[in-house]
Formats: sequence, structure tokens, C-alpha cells
Amino acid sequence: MPSPFEPSTSLPPPATAPEALDIPGAHTVAPGKSAIREYAEAFAMALVLALFVRSFVVQAFKIPSGSMLPTLQIGDHILVNKFIYGVRLPFSGAQLIPLGTPHRGDVVVFEYPVDPTKDFIKRVVGVAGDVVEIRKKHVTVNGVPCPDTHAYFADGAIGGPADRVRDNYGPVTVPFVCDG
Repeated sequence: MPSPFEPSTSLPPPATAPEALDIPGAHTVAPGKSAIREYAEAFAMALVLALFVRSFVVQAFKIPSGSMLPTLQIGDHILVNKFIYGVRLPFSGAQLIPLGTPHRGDVVVFEYPVDPTKDFIKRVVGVAGDVVEIRKKHVTVNGVPCPDTHAYFADGAIGGPADRVRDNYGPVTVPFVCDG
């Protein structure tokens, strides 16, 4: 009988390489594939995943101007939830699955209608059917003073004649819009 302190001779020698264990997929490069092809496939998969995430899940934006001061500063970065209001097709913008609508106070990102190459980042003050009016820099929604402290205009934010136009605006009824 062997001593408990002596190594057993019935055990196989330890394997040093994964290949010696015959584990599927343990090879560093799959048979028939070069290392370059492996890297190319990994890069392509990462690119597809990144495009999917950017198109449907979340997108980063940088605040380009002071129009959202003091809430968002020039140069701030924000992440936008791409499916909070529904799933849209990339490039066409057609809505596939509607999930909701913007609410007062939401910060939204949208294409500037005059120049679609620019994105606008704004806070929702009125929703479909609301009557929005500005008198002497005071915002009212449906005749009620807007309680949102972010809905104000700082003197000199635009400068020149645009300030006078902006100080008194409307009343305007926010239109109902159908995606279809």
C-alpha cells in the first residue's frame, strides 16, 4: 500500500495545452481560418452591433449652442433613448412600433425642419392641442402661466430684433401630427 505522502502513479500526467484536453473551440484560430479573417469577423460583428445600438437603442449628442441654458451647457454630452416614443426605421424615419408621445418637460432631439443636417435639442412646453403664448417673456399654456422654470428667455440670448419677436409670440395651437 502506497504512503499517503507519495504521489499516485495511476493518474495521467497534467495537460499543459488546451488542445491536449480536446475541448471544442479551445484553439486560438479555427481550423481553416487565418488570424486576419478572425479579426475581420470580430470587427464586422462589433460594427454591426454598434450600428444597431446607435439606430435603435441610444445615441450620443453634443449640445452645440446656449439655447438650453441653464439646464444644458454648451459642449455638454447627452445620451438619447431612441425608442422611448417608438421604434423607427433608420434613414427613413418611418415609425414601426409606436410606444408613446412626448410630454411637457421632456427634452427631445429632432431634425431642424429648415436644415435636416442639424439636430435640435429642446424642451417640450406644449403638446398636441395646447395653445402656447408668450407675452412679455412669460409663457402660458392653455391660458395658464407655465410652471416650468426652464421655459424662460434670458435677455440677450439671441440679440437684436429677434429678442423682441421672441418676447411676444402667439397664441399658437400645437398641431396634431400623424406618422403615416
